[in-house]
Amino acid sequence: MDRGSASAAGRRVPRGLFGALVAFLLLSPFPGLLVALPLAALLLQARPGSLREWSWIGATALLVSISLAGGRDLARDLLLGYGVTFTAAVILLSRFSPGPAFPRVAVAAVDSATLICVLVWALGLPWTELRAAVDARWQAQLAEGLAFWRFSAGEAETLRRAVSALARVYPAIVVLGGIAGGMLARSLAWHITGGRIDPEPGRFRDFQFNDHLIWGAIVTLGLVLAPLAQPWSLLALNLLVVWAGVYAARGMAVAMTILARWSLSLRLALCISGALLLPYAAGALMLVGIADTWLDLRRIQPPTQGVIS
Repeated sequence: MDRGSASAAGRRVPRGLFGALVAFLLLSPFPGLLVALPLAALLLQARPGSLREWSWIGATALLVSISLAGGRDLARDLLLGYGVTFTAAVILLSRFSPGPAFPRVAVAAVDSATLICVLVWALGLPWTELRAAVDARWQAQLAEGLAFWRFSAGEAETLRRAVSALARVYPAIVVLGGIAGGMLARSLAWHITGGRIDPEPGRFRDFQFNDHLIWGAIVTLGLVLAPLAQPWSLLALNLLVVWAGVYAARGMAVAMTILARWSLSLRLALCISGALLLPYAAGALMLVGIADTWLDLRRIQPPTQGVIS
């Protein structure tokens, strides 16, 4: 696409992309600053010259301020350090390593997490303290939600245990949030700037990556099953969660390709069912993403035409 047509395409953010931003901020467990910081940096890198671009930068600054509100603790400080490091890595790779966006964003997310882990180890910060800080903050937010939404005592206890389990894999959640936030920020920045940021974002339904990476996931699963001592067993568990999230995203891309032929009512019904059965839906998407490694499911399309209703 030439610059003229890119500018025309970049006059507005597509509704689907804006919906993905809203879902990232309101429905996902990912910190909002992991999309706000790289988006602001990418817009500044493109040298904003319009009120629209400066408005988006102002909105990202406000979002970062909201994300950091509520007091400081160890987990919040490390998250801010990760966000700044990740954003710097995204900008550097964008400038000096041209190519597809996903590998660069993934490398930036993993390398930044590795750097923060080395820093935590060098400073002698205990993981138990970090996990306790995350768990306490999330439990406080859950308590506010439970005060608004009425749940039975058993359901509330189940939610508290789920939050504690998520706190155990907080590093994996941050890495996945960096990957998702970085990709979302690049797509938003491309549309906001009228295509002044390369490369042009592709469709999410076409999302895929090197098939040989499945062996990394298999080796990680073996490490999780092996009787490793701490902190190596916890590190392997977090890495496995990252693999699961990446393959679930690939499975979602496959599902979107298949569901494109379905009517809107059927797609809405399936989305609502998936939201109600989220753990099972996420597991199913992960299996679909793994199967796509060998079967290339997006090429297996029925020859019939029209919309399935």
